[in-house]
Amino acid sequence: MEEQSDDENSEPTPKKIKREWVKSYSNKAMEMMKKMGYENDKGLGKSNQGRLDPIIAVQQDGRRGFGLKLDAAHLAAGQWDPNCEELEMPETFEWLTNVGSNASHYAMDQLMRSVVFGKRKSTLDDETRYCNPAVLHDILTAKSAFDDLNDNEKRRARSRCNPFETIRSSIFLNRAAVKMANIDSMCDYMFTNPRDLEGRPLVDPKDLLYFTDMCAGPGGFSEYVLFRKLWEAKGFGFTLRGANDFKLEKFFAASPESFDTYYGIKDDGNIFDDQNQDSLNEYIRRHTPDGVHFAMADGGFSVEGEENIQEILSKQLYLCQFLTALKILRKNGNFVCKVFDLFTPFSVGLIYLMYKCFHQIAIIKPNSSRPANSERYLVCKYKQEDTSAITNFMNKINIMLNEERDSDNDILEIFDANEIAADADFIHYIIDSNNAIGKKQIVGLRKIATFAKNTELKETRQSEVRQECLKRWVLPDKLRQAPEIKPTDRLLEELLVDWWQDRSWLNFAPNEMNNVAALSNTVQNVRDWIFMPIGREETNINSCSLFMCKSRGNLLRYTEHKKWELVETSFEVQARSHIFRPDRLRVLW
Repeated sequence: MEEQSDDENSEPTPKKIKREWVKSYSNKAMEMMKKMGYENDKGLGKSNQGRLDPIIAVQQDGRRGFGLKLDAAHLAAGQWDPNCEELEMPETFEWLTNVGSNASHYAMDQLMRSVVFGKRKSTLDDETRYCNPAVLHDILTAKSAFDDLNDNEKRRARSRCNPFETIRSSIFLNRAAVKMANIDSMCDYMFTNPRDLEGRPLVDPKDLLYFTDMCAGPGGFSEYVLFRKLWEAKGFGFTLRGANDFKLEKFFAASPESFDTYYGIKDDGNIFDDQNQDSLNEYIRRHTPDGVHFAMADGGFSVEGEENIQEILSKQLYLCQFLTALKILRKNGNFVCKVFDLFTPFSVGLIYLMYKCFHQIAIIKPNSSRPANSERYLVCKYKQEDTSAITNFMNKINIMLNEERDSDNDILEIFDANEIAADADFIHYIIDSNNAIGKKQIVGLRKIATFAKNTELKETRQSEVRQECLKRWVLPDKLRQAPEIKPTDRLLEELLVDWWQDRSWLNFAPNEMNNVAALSNTVQNVRDWIFMPIGREETNINSCSLFMCKSRGNLLRYTEHKKWELVETSFEVQARSHIFRPDRLRVLW
């Protein structure tokens, strides 16, 4: 579930308001006014002394007094020093390598002894074990400064001040797809072109690239992967039913036919339900050789008014996305998941468990993720072969959280703090990550506040940054648009070229090829067409058919009357595909 992309709400100009004001009059009203002497661009009255511009309604800004206007002194105070913000293109990050540690070494009773229970927390103020206390304090203070701003002020200021804002959703249905393109590029395309430690492809050329997209409606992550891989990838989608469901009909950049939605045994897409998780795993195992090559998770929900405790509210979502990934991934599989703050022992314990289950992990903040928010991504590379001990433990924790959901009691820690502290590489990595991302967030929050105070400020690098990012992420520099709806004959002509000019082949009798010699004599070139019979013997000339799929679920049949008719069937094939059936069903390759 991805946050919505907000378009910049520019201030209305007097000319624009006047145009709308004039349009609001009916034709009859304008005719009557002209009879009484009204002229365009002139005021009413004997001497045209009436005002030309409509009176603009004044709205209250935030919690300021109604009609309050900031004077020059206040505007001067809202100045921004560009040196405060450092642009990094491409972004740099470090991998944390798990050296010689095996997830199978842990036992359930050992892990359960590390669980710490306590009263449910309602603040992050004291969570300084894994970050610099000053950084946490400044983040919470900067977020609180937004209380006096309304949503429109924040949105307008954010659109003006973020250097990466004009990239928006590019050719995709939302910004999540662009984030995945950014992350894939940062990580040397480890998702759409996975390779082993020696640089060899992890996916057999004869095999499909299997992936899962969890908590992902409307499906931006998957649209990007399908855009990059086309029919070389097969996806499985899992998300909540309802308003945030997948919108496959909006996949304009890629075809969704190789994407399979599944909602679990409860048919609701609730990832907190362990039965849904297990049924998703069973479903994927039935349709793949050995699980998926990589999994993506983009879960999130509104925390309006509770932004400072977003991490606490999201803890079970973190857990369930990590847990489901461990269930469905094959050996050496990869994983990426959106998370937010990582200050609490619960969150850090989860990261540590994932660290033990993979060869490498990284916590990254891509440029496409707005700098003022808490969002970041956990990337895990090369899943270990046996992670069942940790998977079973995390499953147990999830069941316990479901049982305690309406209680004041909560699980505060899930891994031994002393063992984490003894792992110097990990503890330094998590603290450095929290401090570095936290400092960038503080700068982003203060920048929005300054731009909201002074509406004359504007980021001048947006166009340049957009061009550079699209080039680095290998995305086209064009606007999103719906595919052209072409007439059937025109589309078929483009596909068949010369074959469509001479349609006498529709009446050809089938030529059976019963041996390899006949086949080799018929097919002279790898680009030759061949009709493969796959049906039963029929002699009725009316059975001669040509089927054409123009779009998802839009299958047409060319009849003996030389007309196209819609086929009422649930059978789906890739758009721009065509099937020929003379007196048997034959597929045109």
